[in-house]
Amino acid sequence: MEILKKAYKILNQPVCDHCLGRQFAQLLHGYSNEERGKIIRKAVAMSIDKEMDVTDMSRFDVSNFVNLKFHNLELAAKKKKKCFLCFDFFKNLDIWVDKIAKIKKIQFKTFLIGTRLSFDLIRREEDLWEGVGIEYCEPLKAEINREIGKLVEKRLKLRCDLKNPDINFIIDIPSKKIIAEVNPLFIYGEYQKLVRGIPQTKWPSGKYKTSVEQIIARPFMLATRGKNHKFHGLGREDIDARCLAWRPFVLEIIEPKNRQIDLKKMAKRLTDELPVKRICYDITDKPPATIEIV
Repeated sequence: MEILKKAYKILNQPVCDHCLGRQFAQLLHGYSNEERGKIIRKAVAMSIDKEMDVTDMSRFDVSNFVNLKFHNLELAAKKKKKCFLCFDFFKNLDIWVDKIAKIKKIQFKTFLIGTRLSFDLIRREEDLWEGVGIEYCEPLKAEINREIGKLVEKRLKLRCDLKNPDINFIIDIPSKKIIAEVNPLFIYGEYQKLVRGIPQTKWPSGKYKTSVEQIIARPFMLATRGKNHKFHGLGREDIDARCLAWRPFVLEIIEPKNRQIDLKKMAKRLTDELPVKRICYDITDKPPATIEIV
């Protein structure tokens, strides 16, 4: 389908520049969908003005052209109607950014935006694609995620990370709420168990008062204010056995509210609270902490 013919079909209902341009998102690099929409709208308007056929205007919703002046036509519409695809969602992006900015209790440096559309928005988009095709289009979700992500980066001075964000913000359009999904914090370390009678992980029955997992996790849980934790050890040792070699582990903190922890302070805290012979730490990425338990 030719570009103008596709645009003619889309403009038979009131549509905003974002939603019009999004149907041609794969064309022209370096433009936003809003900019593409303005270009397409003006191209269609020039085509209409060239034809000078007033009766042909029945194919269009004239409110799509209220801000354009024609040489050869006078349009009856004086006010632009609400977009039939997004219901003018893109006019209110700051409302969602304000909600994200108010989330103060969770510490994060990187984020990712996701969107849950209402059934009506999904149906309208799919109905449009059935009529005009999907050769050059982009989904509504993708544009919402990108545009809100750019605004959050600018407002909060933080970075959007598509691969490994600290937190995921879900724009839940049906409930008009922001859902914050905090990703786990992983801490790598190594330990030695030089005495017998200590299990590696916590016993649900409570038979043993402590474990390697509990000894290591307690200060990190207090510092991060996490909801829970998981201990991932590279191999296991029996309760009545010692582990004289350094055994690597990863401590997973679930839903941490504080991600910026001082590993030197954590090492000192373990030294103060436990009979530790030696604590080694490294504040580089690998490994962030090495702990010897006696």
